Amino acid sequence: MRSKYGIAAAFFVSLLLLASGAHALELYGGAGGIKTTLSGSCDAAGTAGSSNCDQSGTGYKAFVGFQLIPLTAIEVGYVDFGKAEGSGIVGGTPRSLSFEANSIYVAGVLRATVLDRVTLFGKLGVQRWDAKGNLGTTSIGTQQSDNGYNAMGGVGISVRIVGPLGIIGEVERYEGVGNSDTTGKANINVYTLGLVVRF
Repeated sequence: MRSKYGIAAAFFVSLLLLASGAHALELYGGAGGIKTTLSGSCDAAGTAGSSNCDQSGTGYKAFVGFQLIPLTAIEVGYVDFGKAEGSGIVGGTPRSLSFEANSIYVAGVLRATVLDRVTLFGKLGVQRWDAKGNLGTTSIGTQQSDNGYNAMGGVGISVRIVGPLGIIGEVERYEGVGNSDTTGKANINVYTLGLVVRF
């Protein structure tokens, strides 16, 4: 837990330290805590006689971006989606069942600033996901790992508080994370609240 949130904190502090020397480019970056819904990740749990499986998780994300031309940007980020967890009987033995994943994404961003302090934006891009779990239909109860590529997108709003610092809220969708045969597979909804710095 300490290392997970330590990475996000160190990332954000480094952005603040770079701010004074980066005025030549319009850059932004930030980090935040997330709430996730890993829809579909528990689909195989019923076949194992699972008594429960929770598809909600918590994690974090960190991101940086730069403006290409007015109203557009390219953004790169890392998202830890958290974990879906359950329990079940596999081969007559009680097992803990889980699915967890993370993703690195690159996205194009369209944005518009209103009243100087409020920025609305939408994004669409591609993600490379890494997943591990034991909720696959053919390997239920056996820990597996997998990776791959798929689409992602989202919308959000940021509000400047003071100087370059602001708050950001986002809703994003990450499609087809995981493998339904091995790790388990989910379409993941991500809800982010965090801090952003622009310089």
